[in-house]
Amino acid sequence: MIGRAGGPELVDDGPGTAPSERLERADPNCSRTVTGPLLIAEAGLGAVLERCPVFAARWRDIIVP
Repeated sequence: MIGRAGGPELVDDGPGTAPSERLERADPNCSRTVTGPLLIAEAGLGAVLERCPVFAARWRDIIVP
């Protein structure tokens, strides 16, 4: 799915297919504020920043003055 979309940040065909919606369908106990940080911790922040350029740019804007 990620390969077909062109990257993890492009896996979103609309409100019903947004990654958060897909996660909630797969696991109704999924929480953006809990599950997201846990998944980033498991994958490693470096891996996420490498594969998600939009997120990486936002992260740099926050961290780098």
